[in-house]
Amino acid sequence: MDILFRKTGYIITFLLALICSSWAYAQAGISGIPQIPAFLPLSHTVPPTAEAMPLDGVWNITTINKRIRIDRGRAYAVDSWLHLFVLQVQANMVVVKDIVKTGAGEYSGNDLPLLGVATFKASPSGNLDVTVQAPLGPIKYALAPVDLDDRDWFERDRDGNSRVDDEEDDGDQDDSESEDDSEEDDSEEDDKESEYP
Repeated sequence: MDILFRKTGYIITFLLALICSSWAYAQAGISGIPQIPAFLPLSHTVPPTAEAMPLDGVWNITTINKRIRIDRGRAYAVDSWLHLFVLQVQANMVVVKDIVKTGAGEYSGNDLPLLGVATFKASPSGNLDVTVQAPLGPIKYALAPVDLDDRDWFERDRDGNSRVDDEEDDGDQDDSESEDDSEEDDSEEDDKESEYP
């Protein structure tokens, strides 16, 4: 009986050591598999493809807790991360290019690491819900705003208003006010002329 307990103790100790070493191994990354820079262009080699956009700014990829910057039609990494166990996405590597506006709060672009067309849709919470049509099926993730270049513009765009529409509305109001003022001035002049024959 004593031998059985001793053997059981050895087995339990061995299993605990195996579990602890596996955990430590997983935390340190997969050593033995070489990591290489991802095959992605750097931000200075991909020119902007658009003017400033409402979604320009720094965003956090919520599933991996890494930041990217969207800037005039392209997005590049701010933080580094490991993609597919081997490819190291490094800071300033472009991860999405050719971003275009497709509707109110909606955009589309080419996701380079996931090899598919990405659609971005602004949600009421302020996040961007992203769906990538990858070769092996759709992949979904969310982008949370960290530091947007113009948060008000993004919120207006999400709600279906754009910066241009707002400026045109302001301009229309100014024009109508100036027309009202000129009509009042004309009526005052008519009154003065009628007083004096």
